[in-house]
Amino acid sequence: MRFTNNEAVELGNALLDAVELSKKCKEEVNITSTRSGNLLAIHGDKDCGTRYTVDPPFDDTDKGGMKVAV
Repeated sequence: MRFTNNEAVELGNALLDAVELSKKCKEEVNITSTRSGNLLAIHGDKDCGTRYTVDPPFDDTDKGGMKVAV
């Protein structure tokens, strides 16, 4: 996938916003596009412009037997 410099900055900022919002709200956050082409992090219901979804952070103390492959 190839991005212009402006698109990369827009996506990077939206991802950073989504991470912070998912930490704060403890729920998944969607990145959606606006009519002007900007990307915006939102939580709640997905809308027709949703491009990406960021999951909330999980609690490392409750791994439930999961192991990470190295």
